[in-house]
Amino acid sequence: MKQLREQILVCAVLVGLSVLATPAFAQQGDGRSTSQHFEIGIHGGYLFGGRLDITGNCTPVASAGGGTDGCSAGLPFANKAGGGLSSNSGVVYGARIGVDITPRWQVEATWERANATLAFQDEFGRIGAAASIVEGGDTVVNPGLPQGFLNIYQFNVNYHLRKTGRVVPFVGAGAGWVNFENPPVFVARSINFFTEGTNTLAVRLAEANSFAFNVGAGVKLHATQHIGFRLEARPLFSFYRGTHSVRTFIDPTTALADGEANNNTRQRSTFVHVSMTAGIFFRF
Repeated sequence: MKQLREQILVCAVLVGLSVLATPAFAQQGDGRSTSQHFEIGIHGGYLFGGRLDITGNCTPVASAGGGTDGCSAGLPFANKAGGGLSSNSGVVYGARIGVDITPRWQVEATWERANATLAFQDEFGRIGAAASIVEGGDTVVNPGLPQGFLNIYQFNVNYHLRKTGRVVPFVGAGAGWVNFENPPVFVARSINFFTEGTNTLAVRLAEANSFAFNVGAGVKLHATQHIGFRLEARPLFSFYRGTHSVRTFIDPTTALADGEANNNTRQRSTFVHVSMTAGIFFRF
C-alpha cells in the first residue's frame, strides 16, 4: 500500500507540473532555437518496477568426491524454473547529454541510478522464510533481505515534433544496458533439511549486465533559448541473464567434500520498468 501511494503521488506531481507549466510556456517564439546544438541536463523521478517473465534451469555442479548434485537431491531453491530475481520500484535520478543532428533529430546518452531494491522471487522460495524451517541451534547468518539497486545506461534517439518554440513535444527510443548491482544473499548454518552432514547453505543471485531498450515520449518547456524543463515517461525493457548459485559446505573455507550437494540455476528474466521523470536542461 505504501508503494502504491508513492506511485500515485509521483504521477500526480509530474502531471501537475505539466499542467501548471504548459500555459506559461505556451507562447511560441523565444525558446528552442536551431542555433544551439548541445544539451545537458539532470533529472529525477520514480521507476516503477515489475516482472514480465522469468524462466530457468538447474545445472548440477559435481562435488569433489562425486557426491549427489543439488539438482537431483532437490535442494531448496535448486530447481525452481519459475524463480529468481525481481526488481522493486524506487526513486530514480540521473543525467543526460545530447546533440542535435538536425533541428528535429537528437541523439543523447543517459545514465540513471534507480534505488529499486532487488529481491528473491516468491517462486524461488522467498528465501528469507527458510528461517522458519531451521531447527534449534541453527543460525540464519543473512536472511536474503531485498537490497541493491540498478544502474541504467542508454543511448537514445529523439524526434522533436517542433523545430523551435517554447513548448516542444518529442518521442524517442534507445538501447543500452542495465547493471543489477549488489543483489541479496541468503546464508544459513547447520541447516539439515536437505542432506545429512551439511552445515551451511548459501544462495546468491548473480550480478549481471543486461541488454535493455526503451521507448518514450515527453515535452520540453523552454524558458529561454538556453534553459528549459523536461517531463517524460519511458518504459524500459531489460533482459537479465545470470546464474544463481546454491552451495552446501561442511566447511565453507575448504574444498567440496564427498556427498555435498551443489548446483547452479541459470535464469533468463525479462523486466519491464516505467520511468517517469522531470528535470532541467541547458542548451548551448
